[in-house]
Formats: sequence, structure tokens, C-alpha cells
Amino acid sequence: MKTITPKEINSRLGSQAERLVEMLLPAGKKNGREWKVGSVDGGTGQSCQVNLDGKGFIDFATGESGDYIQLWMETQGCDFPTAIEECKTWLGIEEPVRAKVYAKAEKTQTLKSVAKNPTVGEYLKTRKLSDQTIADFKIAADTLHGKPAIFFPYLRNDELIHWKQMGIERPNGKKQIMTSQKTEPCLFGWQTVPAVRMPYIIICEGEIDAMSWYEYGLFGLSVPFGGGDGAKQAWIETEYSNLTRFDSILISMDSDEPGKIAAKELANRLGIDRCKLVNLPHKDINECLMKGVSKEEIYKCCDMAKQMDIDEIKSPSAYQQSTYDWMFGDKTVRGFDTPWEKVNDIIRLGYSEISLWNGVNGHGKSEIVNQCGLHAAFYGNVPTMIYSPELRPELLMERIIKQCTGTSKITKEYFNEVFEQLNEKIWIAELKKGDKSKTLLEIMEYAYRRFGMKLFIIDSLMKCGISDDDYNGQKAFVDSLAEFKNRTGVHVMLVTHSRKCESEERPTGKMDVKGSSSITDLVDSVYIIFRNKAREKLLDHMQELNLDYTELEEKQQKLYNSGGAYLKLVKNRISGTEKDFKLYFNQKYNLFTEREGQTIRSYVEAPLRSVSNG
Repeated sequence: MKTITPKEINSRLGSQAERLVEMLLPAGKKNGREWKVGSVDGGTGQSCQVNLDGKGFIDFATGESGDYIQLWMETQGCDFPTAIEECKTWLGIEEPVRAKVYAKAEKTQTLKSVAKNPTVGEYLKTRKLSDQTIADFKIAADTLHGKPAIFFPYLRNDELIHWKQMGIERPNGKKQIMTSQKTEPCLFGWQTVPAVRMPYIIICEGEIDAMSWYEYGLFGLSVPFGGGDGAKQAWIETEYSNLTRFDSILISMDSDEPGKIAAKELANRLGIDRCKLVNLPHKDINECLMKGVSKEEIYKCCDMAKQMDIDEIKSPSAYQQSTYDWMFGDKTVRGFDTPWEKVNDIIRLGYSEISLWNGVNGHGKSEIVNQCGLHAAFYGNVPTMIYSPELRPELLMERIIKQCTGTSKITKEYFNEVFEQLNEKIWIAELKKGDKSKTLLEIMEYAYRRFGMKLFIIDSLMKCGISDDDYNGQKAFVDSLAEFKNRTGVHVMLVTHSRKCESEERPTGKMDVKGSSSITDLVDSVYIIFRNKAREKLLDHMQELNLDYTELEEKQQKLYNSGGAYLKLVKNRISGTEKDFKLYFNQKYNLFTEREGQTIRSYVEAPLRSVSNG
């Protein structure tokens, strides 16, 4: 999904300029490619002219001029942030939000003004922060473990969203920090950012840095949890829309390794097209302030900010750390586990990979990919998005609930608990009419940027708006998925169908994937899902006639001893290993297990707690 910025919003308004002026200035009249009216207040006359070809407006009586967003502000009498939100609504720009409830931030009981706590006040002065800056950021004095501490209020629209305490003393050189619990992760410094159009906003690594930028006459917002990636930058989800009103974002993180990792994460998720990296003469902006770096030099650093390095040719050293992490680091760097231990001994579902899941209709393709997704979300902490248009959302959620709980004994309270936890971990994509393949890619981009999605399940290729015989379209779509996963480091699970064969009682192979041969060429791994329907019929027959194993014929005993299902890895670009895994399918709960009759694990209740197959 294209990054929504003021520039993009103005462009969309311009493309609908005639409809726009009819709504904003109904007293005006069209004259050629101009809409003429008395003034932006809407009176009769011709002093104010709005161009209908994307060039904005000019009021000759007052000398005012501007783009279409400015016209909206003038006619509606609102500030810039309000205009942005109203324009998005008028344009029909919908930005999904997570149904998540945060705790209300409450101030601590020991707050005092900085003026009444000389220890805190003197410390802030050693950081070259003025009384005016301290007052504008509404900083207070507090205590932490009985020692003096700074209270940083995270405010938005004058409401306390989050707070942080930082102790003045640092035992053994370590910061003493406490934050409000279960409150919304957000940026620090909104209380000083004016509600006007600005060329850029600066995102930095600490509250002191945000205040230091302010000392230089610039506006900085601090991340709440410092450098690094992943959960450290969880604030992006809640602030993504609030940053819409800035065309450009300057990133000014610390120059250490966590700061560099954070800068890359922010640029990728907020839009590498509008993010630039500020190169300061010292470690951070506060060190520049303390060492007397001039305002002119700091402004020059901002003017010379550059986009993140996206060079296509790099030296091997650029990959030294990531390769070390891959070879010797925590195995979670490579990807996440499947629900089956014996499979995990051989493979992992890796990041920056596409896995293809193929099989005959009715053999459990949807069930197995959703099971993998739930396991990754709950036990790997991997945010997951599922696109499954073949099922009504309610039916899909019913199946997911069965897979989550492994029980049919669902009380209303348990049902609500399941949904509360699912809201934290997965998203369901539901596409409207249009170019589905293009829209799906845009939604995936948006989900990655705003919500940090790391696993995408597409069930299936045939529901992405590409016809069965459009081999070029299929290749182009999978190629786009490959570009996306390489750029973002996510995993994509793509479900495909098998070509029709003589019987469904034998597993299909890699060459049986329906569609263009390029599909299997472009993905990193190919899995074949096969349910042993002949064995399932035998078990039903035994139950119906109450037959014992010893009463079966030799051929039937051989079938009985075969696997209930198979997961066949028939392509593996990463390690080259190809292997068949014997599994069993629990039809009651739409789950694949390692052993027949295995106790089903509940994904929702406390860690690894099992429930009976009720």
C-alpha cells in the first residue's frame, strides 16, 4: 500500500478537484478549467480561483494561495492535522486499526515540579536543557527506588498516554528506568509539535534527545523503548496514522549498533521513500548540544540528510554481522517452528522465504497452513496475516477457534478469551472488488509497515484474481511476492492446487502444481499435503462393523499401519533436504498431529496446557 502523505493526499484531492470545490465552495461557478468564487469564505464573485487540474488555489483579494489541503483548512476553519484526517475520510482512505484496549496511564503519586527538586533540575541543566524546554515538555520530578528521578509524560492532545521514569543516579553505569504498564506505546514529544504543516519531523532515540532538538528550534519525537527492532518499535502501529501529516521523516538514532538496526526498521516500515538518515558530528543530538555544536551546523545536517542506503552492490562486510547471526546465533533468527517436533528437526519456516503448499482438494491445505500460522503466532510471537477468501470469515474463524482450543467445550467466556488473544496475534485480510493481486500486495505492504507482520498466508493463488491460464500473470505475482519477502524479511505461505489426477489416493508431486511452471521455480520450498483417504475409509469401516485389527486382511493391515497423512517436502532451496513426514489428521479439530489420537494442545490457555479431545 502506497505511503499516505500530505503530498499523496493533495494529489488525490487534485484528481477530484471538481467534486471537491462543489462541496467546499458551492457558491462558485466553473469557468474553463477554473472554479471562481468571491473568497475562501464562499461569497459570490471571482476573486478566488481554484484550478481544476491539480494546481491548487489563489485568492487575489487577500493574496492567499496554496494546495488543496490548504484550501480545505481555509474553508473548514481547521488546523493541519484535522484537515489531513478529514481529507482522508472524504477520499475514502481507510486505515485498519487493531481492536486493542490499553490501560489508562495514571500519574505517580510522588510528582513534583522540577523547580521544587533541585537535584532533577540541576541534572537537566547539565544536559544543557533550558527552563523553557523543561516547561514546554511538561517534565516533572519524581522518585524511583527512593532516589530522585525524571518523569517524562508521553502526551497526545494533552492526554497522558504513557510515562517513563528515569533515575538520576546510575549504579554500575546502568540506567534505572520504569514505565507505565500495559499502556499504549507511543512517541514522546507531541506536546511541543504545532498543529501546522511542517517540512519534516525528526524521530530520535531518547526523551533527552527530543528535548535537545527542541533547543535547536526543531521538533523531535522520541521512540519509547530505545534502539533495536521488533517489539522495541511496537509504537509504529499506534502512531502510523499520526505520522501521515509529514511528507518527510528524519531519523536520528544513536550511532551504535542498536541505533542502526532501529533506523533500518523505521525506514522500512514508515516508508523508505520518505525517510532520511541524519548524520550528526557526535553520538546523538544531546551530545552535540552539550559540546556547543552551532544551530547552523545542525540545520545543515538536517538539510544533508540522506535516504537509507539502498545500493544494489555491497561489499561482503555489509553482510558480516547478519551472516554471523545466521550461522552461529539464536535459531529464531532463521525463522520459526512448525507445530511438529519431528519436522522441526529437519526444517524451519525461514524468514525472507516463500513456501508453497500444494495438494488435491479436500486434503487439508487450508488447515495445515492455518495451523502453522497459529503456532507461529502463539509460540513464536510471529504476527500473522491470513488471506482465505474461499471461506466466509465466520466459518474461517470457527475453524481457527477449533484449532486454537482443541475442544468443543467452548463457553462464552472462553470464546471471548480466544478472540482477545487472537486480536493480539493475527489479522484477516478481506479484499473488495478490483485488481485483487495488486490490492493484496498493497495490503501486505501496509500490514508489514504498520503492524510488523512477519508471516503472510495466501489461501490460495487461484483466489488472487489471476486466471488459471494466465501464466504470465501468475509468474508476475509470485515474482512480486519474492521481491516483497526479500526486501522485508517476511515469510509467505502460498497455497496452490494440484492438477486433476486419476485418483486422490496417491500423493501428488512438484510437477503436479496447477498453473505456470514458474511458480515452483520462484519459491524457496514446496510442500505436498496428502490425507490417506483410503485409510480413513478403512477406519470408518472398522468402527461401523466393530472390527479389530486382527480381523483385517493382510492388505488392510498394511493400509492400517500406513500414515494417516503425509507432509512431503519436495523442494528445499535452503538446505537441499527433501523428506516425507508421517502425520495424522484430526477431522474434529482440523489439525494435523504427529501421533494418532494425540492429546490436542490448546494455543490459548496457559503455556503448553493440554485439553482432552472433548
